Amino acid sequence: MNPAAVLAGRPPLEDVVADYERMVERMRDAVDAELGPRGWRRLREPTPSSCGQDFPYELGGRSVHLAPWGFDAPIADQDWPRVRAAVAQVAAEYGFAAAGLQIDGPGRHVTGGIDPVLGAGYDFGTGRHTTLQVSTGCHLPAAWKPAGQGT
Repeated sequence: MNPAAVLAGRPPLEDVVADYERMVERMRDAVDAELGPRGWRRLREPTPSSCGQDFPYELGGRSVHLAPWGFDAPIADQDWPRVRAAVAQVAAEYGFAAAGLQIDGPGRHVTGGIDPVLGAGYDFGTGRHTTLQVSTGCHLPAAWKPAGQGT
């Protein structure tokens, strides 16, 4: 794998963030369609970061943990299977497959998925509260220029 070539072949970070923000909105709408309106709120601001060892910092790639969303109530055990399926269906339309931590215990449920092509992931869980978080894979910002190619 040539990390620079992989990054060059991916969509710009800003485009991916916009797509995933739409996905998160659709996921929240899917939960609301199953359960009725929830008091969703943004829990904190998005968090940008570097990409880790697979994509050295010098290559210019960045990732973003989108602003997590949540509401101050659990999803009832009996409702979890259909709500989880509704969220997963939306995620699948954006290239995500079920993966990661899967917990289905009484009063606590966690699921997630990854985009195996772009390296993105999401986590959706409920216990005392319910949260939804999406992280992008590594992408180049639209304005990024390799060293020596101007500003």
